[in-house]
Amino acid sequence: VDITNCYAVPFEEDLRKDGIWFVDHNYHENMFEMFKKVNASERVVGWYSTGPKIKPNDLEISKLWEKYTDNPVLVLIDVKLQEVGIPTKAYISEQEVAKDGTECKTQFVHIPSSIGAVEAEEVGVEHLLRD
Repeated sequence: VDITNCYAVPFEEDLRKDGIWFVDHNYHENMFEMFKKVNASERVVGWYSTGPKIKPNDLEISKLWEKYTDNPVLVLIDVKLQEVGIPTKAYISEQEVAKDGTECKTQFVHIPSSIGAVEAEEVGVEHLLRD
């Protein structure tokens, strides 16, 4: 999957209480409709969140994005990266069945990801870095 575009969606979460969060669905649907007018082939493949780790509500939030795509990708962007490497990690949710087959648990599984650029983007970044 190549992710070539994104937009922020207003989101609030009560970190003191699990299960209390808000995503502005109307904003997302309006933005997505505008993006489709510019590029009809674009589709939602997942969502992103800032922070170094997965939060307790992220599985519930990911289920919300299943309305727009099968098995949405969660990309975590570490805006305060403390280690060398790319500041992103990608995950998909996966159901795990207990050995006796009675219990089904959903969890995030890390998937490989990389950050790339087309030549025009590379030239633009190199130009900015010279100044």
